[in-house]
Amino acid sequence: MLAFRLDREGKALTAIDLQGREGGRDIGLDHNVNIGPVPGAPKPLAMKVSLPAGSGAPEAAAARVGGMAFPWEPANIRPHAAACLAYNVLLSDPYDATHDGVLPALQGAADDGAQRFVIGPAWLKNGDAGLSFGIALKPEPESAEPLKFETSVETVQTPLPKGRWLRVNQEVVLNTPDASDGIVRLWIDGKLVADRIDVRMRSDKAVVFTGVSARAHMLGEPHSPPAQADSSISLTPFELMW
Repeated sequence: MLAFRLDREGKALTAIDLQGREGGRDIGLDHNVNIGPVPGAPKPLAMKVSLPAGSGAPEAAAARVGGMAFPWEPANIRPHAAACLAYNVLLSDPYDATHDGVLPALQGAADDGAQRFVIGPAWLKNGDAGLSFGIALKPEPESAEPLKFETSVETVQTPLPKGRWLRVNQEVVLNTPDASDGIVRLWIDGKLVADRIDVRMRSDKAVVFTGVSARAHMLGEPHSPPAQADSSISLTPFELMW
C-alpha cells in the first residue's frame, strides 16, 4: 500500500506545501483547502475542502471556483493492470444540492496526455452516489473528429449520507486494448454499490495508470448557476494498492 501523506516529520503540511509540488497543475488548493484535525475523523489529519456559496465548477464561468483538484502520480503504479483507491469522506450537512460533483478517482493516460481516463465516485444532487467517467479514446483512423475528453455521471441508486464519515473503496482493472472488458467497482462502507465489467477506457497499451485525480468539486456547464449555500468535503489521506 502507498499512502498520500499530509504530514512531514509529524507536522501537518499546508495547502501551499501541496501547491508547491504541483507545478501549477492544481485548482483551488490556495483558497479552498485546509489540512488539520477534523472532529470525528478516522485519521489524525484530513483535508477540508470548501465549496462556498457563490462558487462554481472549474469549467463554469464563476467568480470563484469551489473545491479542489490536483494530480498524485507515483511512478510505481504505471506497470500495473489493476489498482485500488481508498479514503474516508465527509460531506457536510446541510449540503448545497445545486450540482452533481466528483470525488478523488483513479486516472490513467498515454505519454502524450491526449488519450486518458479519470474514473471514480461522484455525488448526485438528488442525494445518491454515482460513478463519474471521463474518457478520451483514440479516434478511429477514418474519423475527422478530434479527440475529446468528456465526463459523464451515472447513478448507482444508493444514498450517499451527509454529515458522517464514509469509507470509499474503488477498483479499476484496465480493459484489453480496444475491448469493452474493463472493470470498475465501487464500495461505500464495505457495501458493493457498483460493479461494471464492460468499460472501454483505453484504445491501446499506451494508456496506463498514472495515479490519482485528487479532486473534490462540483460539475457544471459554462453557464451553470453558482452554489447556493456553503458546503464542504473532508477527506482523509488517499491509499493506493495494486
